[in-house]
Amino acid sequence: LCSRMPRSCSTLQAQGGAEHLQREMTHDEEEPQIMPVSMDLNKEPVTDDGSVMKKVLKKGSGWDKPKHHDEAFVNLTGKHGDTVFDSNAEEAGPRSIIIGSGYCMGLEEALKSMMKGEKALVDVAARAAWGEKGWSAKGVPPDVDVCFEVQLLKWHSYDQATLARTQGAVRVNVTESGRDSLLPKPDDLVVLKYRAKTRGGSTYFLSKGWEEGAEPAKSVVKDLEPKGLMEAVQGMPVGSKASAVVTSDFAYGKEGSRELNVQPGAKVEFEIEMLHVWKLVDAYGDGGVRLELHEKTTGAWVRPLPGDKVKLSFTARVYKPDEKQTGEEKVVLEKRRRRGRRIRNSQETRR
Repeated sequence: LCSRMPRSCSTLQAQGGAEHLQREMTHDEEEPQIMPVSMDLNKEPVTDDGSVMKKVLKKGSGWDKPKHHDEAFVNLTGKHGDTVFDSNAEEAGPRSIIIGSGYCMGLEEALKSMMKGEKALVDVAARAAWGEKGWSAKGVPPDVDVCFEVQLLKWHSYDQATLARTQGAVRVNVTESGRDSLLPKPDDLVVLKYRAKTRGGSTYFLSKGWEEGAEPAKSVVKDLEPKGLMEAVQGMPVGSKASAVVTSDFAYGKEGSRELNVQPGAKVEFEIEMLHVWKLVDAYGDGGVRLELHEKTTGAWVRPLPGDKVKLSFTARVYKPDEKQTGEEKVVLEKRRRRGRRIRNSQETRR
């Protein structure tokens, strides 16, 4: 039969066979593809390479899902084989995981795919868990796949501008939006209520205006202490409420505070309510005298110069510090007194 074929057909058949053989050889030479960590058909891939697989045990509610930098609160149990290496079952409350912090990359990717209340089994390949190094502190050997049973209870989304400005040291979760989008600046005057406790604690060691009938705090933003509070309020418009988590570097440092009973190196949680913001004008450029403009002039753009005679009305009062103030606040007040003396000396020189 082959001998009866036209020469061209035999040639094409030979060429086709060669091409088929070449395709087989090429296919055999390809690198083996990465297989998913689990072949369970009830599990869905979370990542494109199949290194993280998820099986939903209980559906969540709503449509929102946590994002990168959010703080997720979960119940979890982690295993490699039949060995439990991590669990919060015996802890007082849920485990807190900052998505993107590096606890377990695969688990954090799975959390970003979950809704509130969702419970799931998450299989994580070694390359998306702790890889070649393992996790010796928890007894996870190198190059071992792990599995988590995890339930996402809730999460906090943080102000991205504050995160970037403080490099993650101050995390502000706005729980109630404000009346406008105007945010206070370091030189602005703010009226606010706040209280503070150590992270995970139940007793508030600092409170300003929080109790019913108490006078709210009034301060220039950059004079607020500790530094973390000053950074946190800059992400809060008027009328907003927020919680803020501050690392020790932006709170009371490695030494802590004996006066406030804050342990060395402790993180601090603030609850804050922003009541009012006033834009101030720095009169001399050194922070010594700040003006709050209540009413703008409608006349000509003329301002008095040194030596001019002016007619004005004013009210002055002496500031009397509270004897119960903390040592840090007394330092701030002393700085203000020195500024006032410099201004008075400058005024005497002008006269």
